[in-house]
Parts: sequence; structure tokens; C-alpha cells
Amino acid sequence: MMRDRGLGLAAALMGPVCWSIGGVLIRLVPFEPWTIVAGRALAFVAVMSLVLSWRTGGRPWRAVAALGWQGLLAGLCFC
Repeated sequence: MMRDRGLGLAAALMGPVCWSIGGVLIRLVPFEPWTIVAGRALAFVAVMSLVLSWRTGGRPWRAVAALGWQGLLAGLCFC
């Protein structure tokens, strides 16, 4: 129990630290802003696809189809 609490506290503290140094680190990258945005979007799609595949037992399209048109419309709002 105490280990879970310590892990949660560490994660809660590291989140803002990573978020706040992101701006400084992104300025050090020698790429155009749109290249960075595209790279981040592709990385997000790759990671979320892996997580969805893992969580659904290798059947991500079945989970997407189960959302229905309302779920797909809500997902498109995040694009």
C-alpha cells in the first residue's frame, strides 16, 4: 500500500516537471514547427495503437467498431 502511494506521488510530481521543461527542450530541436507537430502526432498514433492493441487482446478494430458513430465522432474532435 505504501509503495503504491510513493509511486503515485512520484508520478504526480514528475508530470509537471516533464511538462514544464518541454518548452525549453523543444526550442533546442533544430526542426521546423510543423515537422515537430507531425512527429508528435505520428508518435501519439503509434503509442495509442499499441496501447489499444494491448488492452483489447490484439483486436483494436473491434473495439473501435464497438464505439459506434458517436464514439468515432467524439474521437475525430481530438484530431
